Amino acid sequence: IIQHIKIVFLISGIILTGHTKCVESLVSHGVDIDHNIKHLGTPLYVACENQQVDCAKKLLESGASANTGKGLESPLHVAAQTSNTDMVHLLLDFGANTRARNAEGKRPTELVSPSSPLAQIFLQREGPFSLMQLCRLCIWRYLGSKQQQRINELLLPDELKRFLLYI
Repeated sequence: IIQHIKIVFLISGIILTGHTKCVESLVSHGVDIDHNIKHLGTPLYVACENQQVDCAKKLLESGASANTGKGLESPLHVAAQTSNTDMVHLLLDFGANTRARNAEGKRPTELVSPSSPLAQIFLQREGPFSLMQLCRLCIWRYLGSKQQQRINELLLPDELKRFLLYI
């Protein structure tokens, strides 16, 4: 258990500095990328909190949940609070729940100014997912961790693989 805790702290430290190659290495060695450290949250939450978009993308591509953060605070809540448009787009693309409520009972949309560009993004994306997006998310959940590798191994047309890999 102590070894596992050290690895989780290591991955959180890597995310703070933005080293995506190190994230890849740890994920390939079986680190639980959704492990929630009580006072820090999940690695994805830490990446969002520190505005490390590339690390967040690598974690999401590796199977991290877009909805698990720190307590009731989701990664989307912290991305909204930091007004990080790129992070919000990324999280929404990977299935973040715009209706999730934090400990104060607020949704991510309620944490941004109504006149901000993020308010428009949330307004456009708050409805139900498109059928294409639902299919992509369903396949990603089914494949579990290492989706990128598994998608590349599927006997599918390249265009469909690119769609599934967000390329």
